[in-house]
Amino acid sequence: GTIVVGIHIGNGDVGAAALAGRGWPVNVLADDTAYDELFEMMFEQRREWGIRVIRWRNLREVYRVLRNREMLGLLVDWGYRPDGQPVRLLGRWTTLPAGPAVLAAKTGATIVPFWTIRRADGTYAGDAGEPIVVASTEPAEIARAMQAIADALEPVIREAPEQWCVFKPMWPEDPADEAALA
Repeated sequence: GTIVVGIHIGNGDVGAAALAGRGWPVNVLADDTAYDELFEMMFEQRREWGIRVIRWRNLREVYRVLRNREMLGLLVDWGYRPDGQPVRLLGRWTTLPAGPAVLAAKTGATIVPFWTIRRADGTYAGDAGEPIVVASTEPAEIARAMQAIADALEPVIREAPEQWCVFKPMWPEDPADEAALA
């Protein structure tokens, strides 16, 4: 399986729909805990594009997708959380959810950073970073893999910061919390 990791930049649905349109099995994990009607609309729209949405608590389905060598899309810019994996992003310490690295280690899936950004002419350009293999669930290996994800996505943010939709604060408010992450 492949874990396609991205952030809320440009239009990830365009990239996912393009992959699905080529016949590749594309699954995305989505938070279904708020706004039921909006989730159902998003679920149905993505289904029409060939993208399968998995509710975020359905770990059994996540493992099935990866075991069947399908693609699983995960977004990692859900805001700073003290219990996340410390990474350096845009010159500052923050955290990202360690889920992609842990899933990769447990399933043998490869992580591929991926993004789709809007060009000046209104079209979209998609690209991918170098594949990331996670050898084990050892804390140092998870930390290495998550930093590799942050390093792969940082240039995209620098290229198109106006297209990055950050829904929650990405860095700790307290400088002491950021210092502790370092």
